[in-house]
Amino acid sequence: MWSPGQHVKLIGPSVTVQTLVESDLDDPIEAWVGSSARNEFVWKPKMSARDYMLGLIRHCDGATRFIFGIRVGEAGQLIGYRKVQLTTEDNGRGAELTAIPTAVIGDSWAGHAYGQEAGALANWFMLRAVQVRAISPRIYEANDKTCHLIERLGYRLVRRFEETGQNTGATVRHYTISAEELEARWAESFAQFRMEICS
Repeated sequence: MWSPGQHVKLIGPSVTVQTLVESDLDDPIEAWVGSSARNEFVWKPKMSARDYMLGLIRHCDGATRFIFGIRVGEAGQLIGYRKVQLTTEDNGRGAELTAIPTAVIGDSWAGHAYGQEAGALANWFMLRAVQVRAISPRIYEANDKTCHLIERLGYRLVRRFEETGQNTGATVRHYTISAEELEARWAESFAQFRMEICS
């Protein structure tokens, strides 16, 4: 049974999603954090990829903020990451514990549905272990491919808003899907997933 703050390894048929730690940054990380083109629609401060990931690892407490590495193969090669922040918000169903995810897959592994499986694993963990009631990504409106994908996966648009700060004026779409909708849509996949607590 998971407790807040514990590191986890989430195991699916093709990928694993595991809490990132500082030692994961020992090898070059440029391949799995994605090129500047793949990060065009990902909010992040202007700093090196290593400093950014190190900051995320140190900032994420495994209770309200999470950072996971996405891995493939027997050796567990890192191919991307997923960060998740918890908040309480009204997604049209009243105030509910909500996970706000962001994911990046390195260029060499894009287009193989690894991101979808990794997202399903992370969502399964958020629903079953963390007890969130909704998953609600924010996606830049200009990111047509991801907007279409997420709509095909059953997320619905809640609202649009203009970002302030780094990308002032950029339109962001706030999507949501409820825990019940996710359980129904991903029941077959969820039944295959496993979790291990990492020491």
